[in-house]
Amino acid sequence: MKLIKQFCSKTGLHGYKFIFLPKRILLERVIWMVLTSTFLIVAVLELYDSGKKLSASSTKTVTTSINYPIWNFPFPAVTICNFNKISKEKALEKANQLRHKLDYTVPYIANLFALLSLLYYDNHNEGTTSDKSYLELLQILDYNEVDLNDFLRELSPSCNNIIKNCKWKGEEIKCDKLFEKIITSEGHCCSFNYFAPKNHTFKGSFSRKTRVKPRHVSACGYATALEVLLGPDSTDYAASDTLAFGNKVSS
Repeated sequence: MKLIKQFCSKTGLHGYKFIFLPKRILLERVIWMVLTSTFLIVAVLELYDSGKKLSASSTKTVTTSINYPIWNFPFPAVTICNFNKISKEKALEKANQLRHKLDYTVPYIANLFALLSLLYYDNHNEGTTSDKSYLELLQILDYNEVDLNDFLRELSPSCNNIIKNCKWKGEEIKCDKLFEKIITSEGHCCSFNYFAPKNHTFKGSFSRKTRVKPRHVSACGYATALEVLLGPDSTDYAASDTLAFGNKVSS
């Protein structure tokens, strides 16, 4: 009896605790006991009926073949996102190309461009930046009529700086022919075999010479698929989302 009382007091099942709660009249306890017992019996009967139906018409899964050719499946997309969201070299270059610098120096404007990385992620150190810096950045962008989407793409590290060497099916190929820059939740990243949107076409440097359908491998093994050599340029970091140098790779 003690175990039953302890179970009813601790269980998350509705109604059982009211059977043994103090300061309850006997009639209320009896009503809760009848209700919980009734629903318990109904649940057991339903479970028994479901088990009986399952055993009478069970579902069986059969594999027709284990030799389905791997080349019938598209090779998965591989996306490489650098920790650095704003290239220092490109920030200086873009700052120097601005028509209206508003009496700010090129290095100062380049440092302001690093604040644009906050559009990609939550920076825990953003409180150290004054509101004045944000206003100055906004003023510079407005005066120069900057298209923010294109500007962020141009400020992001190039795929050539992130990916040093590429091989596809054992053959060394220029990375620009394999990877293209796409926008993701991590910012602008370099992606291989990316065809998520409908009617997507490759937008790499060699877009005229590449296919409009996903690539397929011809055999198993890493040597017949994609190989890349990554080399993040630590000197080009202007705005990183983590206290490290490197890349995030997903497929």
